Amino acid sequence: MLLRHVFFRMITLLAFIFGFFSQTTTAAISLVTQPWQSITPGAGGWYGAVGIGPSGLIVVASDLNGAYISPTGSTWTAVGATQGLLSTHVSAVGFHKTDAGIVLLGTESGIYRSANQGTSFTQVQPSGYITSIKFAPSTPATMYAVGHTAYNSTTPIIYQSTNSGSAWVKKASIGLANARIQKLVVHPTKSTEIYAVSAPDRFANIALRAVYRSTDSGQNWSKFATTLGDAFDFAISTAFPYNMYLSSTKGVYYSANSGAGWTNTGKSLEYDYLNNNIGFSLWLDPVNPSKIRLVSNALSVWDNTRWGVWQGTKISSSKFSWAFLNNATNANFTKTSWEMPDYWHYNVLKINNLWSHFYYTGESLRTMAIDPRNASRMVFVNAQWVFNTSDGGIKFSQYFTNASGTGWRSRGIENVNVLDVAASRWATGNVIFGGYADLGCWRSLNDGLSWESCNPIQYAPSNALAAATPSLRTFRQNLPSDALPDLPTQARFGIPQLNLTPSRIQLAADMAATGGWNGTGGNATTFAIDPVRNGMVWTAIGDNISQQMTLMRSTNSGSFDSWQKADTGIAPADLKNIYGLSIDPNSPVTQRTLFVTANGEVYRSVDDGRNWVKVLSCKGQTNNLNYCVTTAVDYFNSKLVYAAGSAGLFVSTDGGNNWTWADTTQMTVTKTLPDMFEAYLDRYLISRVATDPFTPNRVYLAVLDTRNPGGRGGIWSSDSGNNWQRLYTNPYMRSVAASPFLKDELVATSSVAFTSGGYNAQSLGVLRLNNGIWESLNQGLSYNNVATVAYGTASGRMVLASMGQGVMRNWR
Repeated sequence: MLLRHVFFRMITLLAFIFGFFSQTTTAAISLVTQPWQSITPGAGGWYGAVGIGPSGLIVVASDLNGAYISPTGSTWTAVGATQGLLSTHVSAVGFHKTDAGIVLLGTESGIYRSANQGTSFTQVQPSGYITSIKFAPSTPATMYAVGHTAYNSTTPIIYQSTNSGSAWVKKASIGLANARIQKLVVHPTKSTEIYAVSAPDRFANIALRAVYRSTDSGQNWSKFATTLGDAFDFAISTAFPYNMYLSSTKGVYYSANSGAGWTNTGKSLEYDYLNNNIGFSLWLDPVNPSKIRLVSNALSVWDNTRWGVWQGTKISSSKFSWAFLNNATNANFTKTSWEMPDYWHYNVLKINNLWSHFYYTGESLRTMAIDPRNASRMVFVNAQWVFNTSDGGIKFSQYFTNASGTGWRSRGIENVNVLDVAASRWATGNVIFGGYADLGCWRSLNDGLSWESCNPIQYAPSNALAAATPSLRTFRQNLPSDALPDLPTQARFGIPQLNLTPSRIQLAADMAATGGWNGTGGNATTFAIDPVRNGMVWTAIGDNISQQMTLMRSTNSGSFDSWQKADTGIAPADLKNIYGLSIDPNSPVTQRTLFVTANGEVYRSVDDGRNWVKVLSCKGQTNNLNYCVTTAVDYFNSKLVYAAGSAGLFVSTDGGNNWTWADTTQMTVTKTLPDMFEAYLDRYLISRVATDPFTPNRVYLAVLDTRNPGGRGGIWSSDSGNNWQRLYTNPYMRSVAASPFLKDELVATSSVAFTSGGYNAQSLGVLRLNNGIWESLNQGLSYNNVATVAYGTASGRMVLASMGQGVMRNWR
């Protein structure tokens, strides 16, 4: 299998051999009490909601990894299953008006409540996809929430609580047809009068844009202000409750008599770069009713000409004057490094503007929060980042990373998928690699203390990226019909994710390497690191991994400008879905033999990855039904090679020239290769093959099997593909690695989630075989969803790839 599990050659130097074998006598110690620590560069996505409580506590909702809380934005704490939050997809944030301890989270599966500022949560409403939670200003113990019957439903249900969110009652919700409620507004002095703003979002794109009103606590509803166009936002002044504002496709309107009459404030309409009328979100000052701010729903915090924050000043009973506020983020009207890290080599790529905008769907109504203590402070989130302004929108700063060493280090807010992780064990200059979905290739030169992008810019298109961030995560209109029968679908998978590719400006250049990311991101799926040759690494990266990928090699530790294409000989039709890089540690040092799977087929290179030849058609063996996704070479015998996947296990005893179908167990239903990794019903996948650095001919398999409760899922060991022994049973095994330091030590990972969130009690995270006993190594994980793990430079040190928290390490 790939080189994150390949260890030092034992035949290179005598001193090295002595040092290696001297470690085999070290006794294995328990690592249970060593918590995992996130060491990502910071940021991720998708962030779907944000709120600020009465004490200033910031809560950010994520779609993969629960919630994140911070008192100031300088550091963040992940909130997940450990704190009682058993939903990975959080969609709304609410607070009590005066009790700072009460925090409410709306999720894909109802409402969770904390009475201690997020230290622990309890589910208090078990159903509904919740999109808004609001308290009644005049009666703070009265709260309202809106849920939908499904994640993509336009059938809202209003819930009411009269005891500060401890219990909820469903209301009749009559009159809310074809609505997707993004925002609730409770009248400042009438706790039974509620307004609801409906707008489409990424899951329900056909909902009406409208404002509804109820005067009986949500029982009955009627449309409000119907002559003013399709609504973008609605707000009421808390100081003067008869003052109302409405943003719509026709303009921004003001009412001084509780909606009986309206006047246009004179603000011109707002269009995005595709000429869509996208409108504004409203930002009111609770103590100064003569001022109103408008936030463009295509807000770009560094563009100095448009899409920013506007301030309106009331100059008469119905007239406003307007001024553009954030027209200078620094003295030179350009992005500054302290505002946004130079993640993606902007100086090299000559990209001058970052399009960090709101969603111009209804989700912008959930992604902006005003500090109740300071009306000039606003925090907003988008598809990838968290920002803050404390001066009313004139300047913005980021809240997700810090400069550290030669790169960047997360403040603790991530929400990212990592597809692969690898760590070198060279004599000097060691590197940790993280292969991210969307963020692409990242590397750390100092044990994870800081990170820099290793996305290859030389194979990016010549046109600059100028639109929303694309996403690897798959969007499905409906949840899969083949969900496991014993678990709720949402509880296992989380909500399917949006593919933002249609939102981007399409580029005419080829989509190889980072494609439309233009060197600023991508999807890195696999790494191989030479065991003794400093700086030598291979990887595969692509824009859309199911359409086009590029295999590359670097002699400079994966520096972003050092990559060379290395996929000659791989059929063009197979240059996608590349996984399973592995290296023969006994091959000539400067002419390594490598194996890889490309589009489910096995290829071999005998010249350091420069040229490749197909040596096994896993699809051909299975009538094009199944694939191989993992390879490995025996540590002692270059002739003994393994390849596996949904097609079963194949073994070669002549270096890959000929193969025996050693285990013919395979998928019996037709699925695409990417779908093989999802833990839906009827999946069978040998997800990882690993060989043993101490015992010749010994091989280990990690098997994912959801075909039936008594399936083959778990960890298996074998001698050359014979005499199988089951070492552990679990349906969601994702990887296995044998320790390069301690004989008979294994570490394995289990995850129900892959490229999406999801909670399941059988998703077991990290497991270690220690002195013949399996132990859980999950301290520090929000959810036990881990794709893979790799050993570091010393015994007991490991790095993992989390589905949610990014790359993590278990040492301080």
